[in-house]
Amino acid sequence: MQVQWLARRLVLPVMAALAFFTCPIAFATPLQTGGFVINPALSFSVGNPGYSGPAGGFSGIWDPSPGANIPINYWCFDLQHTFNPGSTYDYTASILSNSAVSSLFHEAGGSAGALSSNITSAAFQLAIWEMECDSDRNLATGSFQVALPGGGDALAAYNQAQAWLAGLGGAPADYVIVLLASTTDPQHQNFITDFSIPQLQRNLPEPSSLPLAAIGMAALLMLMRRRAHN
Repeated sequence: MQVQWLARRLVLPVMAALAFFTCPIAFATPLQTGGFVINPALSFSVGNPGYSGPAGGFSGIWDPSPGANIPINYWCFDLQHTFNPGSTYDYTASILSNSAVSSLFHEAGGSAGALSSNITSAAFQLAIWEMECDSDRNLATGSFQVALPGGGDALAAYNQAQAWLAGLGGAPADYVIVLLASTTDPQHQNFITDFSIPQLQRNLPEPSSLPLAAIGMAALLMLMRRRAHN
């Protein structure tokens, strides 16, 4: 009886580990892009690399498995590339193993928390750009710099981004960060989105491929590890 109980307890972690480590967790998936979740989006000037324009989170329809059509919020993960809102692009989806980005999502309460206002929406995008383009986690210094706004909501967003960046640290693995890398055109924007563990389990359809199964298995493994540490 004890052997059977142990086998039942081990089978899911073993399956998850095999799925996670023996196959690339990436699969082709279309995304119908949308506009900014909150309008008007706040605008900023970035000195290096050069950019002047709005910052904030976008909405779209992600189809990780035919017919799934999951509404998601997502964020630009590079600064130099562009996309046309309302267009559908093909992406390669994979889990982003970046503890700093995971910590940022945790601090903000996921995309939902980051989209609570135009201030937090813009701040979240500034923080993501800083982490993607630079290593000092400071908008005022380093290879990525944002011009200090004169006041109003833009200054509040700048300060919120600085506060989030200063507070980054170890965070619970309560969000799965998915990177959507463009396969249609290398000049198209790459995006990231997030799923809480329960949301991932609830929203992802029955896997139709081993890579998609691996994402679900990896999420379950992360959840089991969290419970083991509680």
